[in-house]
Amino acid sequence: MKKLLLSIMFLIISFPFIGLTENLYNSQNENYRKLLSQLKSSNCRERYIAVMKFAEIPSAFSEEQVKIALIQTLEREEPWLSDFKLQSTNCKELFDTEDLGLYEMILFDTVASLKDQRAVAIFERLKGYQWLARLGQIDIVLKGFEENNYGIKGLVLKAINEEILSNNEKWQDLSSDKRDKIKETLIKATKEDSDPTGSTKILAVRGLGLIANYGDSNVVTIIQKVSKEDSFYQDFSKKPDYSGPKNRYPVREEAQKVLDQLKAEGKIK
Repeated sequence: MKKLLLSIMFLIISFPFIGLTENLYNSQNENYRKLLSQLKSSNCRERYIAVMKFAEIPSAFSEEQVKIALIQTLEREEPWLSDFKLQSTNCKELFDTEDLGLYEMILFDTVASLKDQRAVAIFERLKGYQWLARLGQIDIVLKGFEENNYGIKGLVLKAINEEILSNNEKWQDLSSDKRDKIKETLIKATKEDSDPTGSTKILAVRGLGLIANYGDSNVVTIIQKVSKEDSFYQDFSKKPDYSGPKNRYPVREEAQKVLDQLKAEGKIK
């Protein structure tokens, strides 16, 4: 009898809280429904606002309908994301404003944070190597380096450095095969002469430096060689108020900076 009374008392006390939880759940679902409807708007700014609001409630990402809607939104914006000439027609409400670039970044980050492989093909078409790296698509990222375009090669190296090599745990979690492929790509990039800015080589040297910092001494000799032999130079002879050497070797200088940093941290002698 005592147990029965306690059970009844528990139900009486709990009932308001159960009702409150249900109301909160219904309110949340109603909010999701409004945002999902907003994602389908013909107005680019409305879609932008909806994506921004979803980005602020990551708990929504477990909902299948939210995942699908966000991925479909990325696919919908794909034409102007891949061809900037279409921005003025496909996203006219944000065209020529700072919000356009912000929308692109938030949309990419939000869809990538879903960790949903259904977005991979879209990111691949958009050359979104940074976000492909976040989704663990290392082979697709490295394949991008085969493109005959030094700008795309730079995007690949930036993705490797920032999304993989920036964290030792991420690096160590990769299979030895994937780590070897990344090292091969970086080593190949130190010999990339198609880039008239030298940025490709500089990014490669920085990446190798991160690998050396994680204990792989095999890449140190490559960095040392670059610091002494890289052929890329810039003519500073006509630079006003400059009194240094006529030719500067920025890739060599970057390689030496990497070596100096490794020495300062006790990674090499």
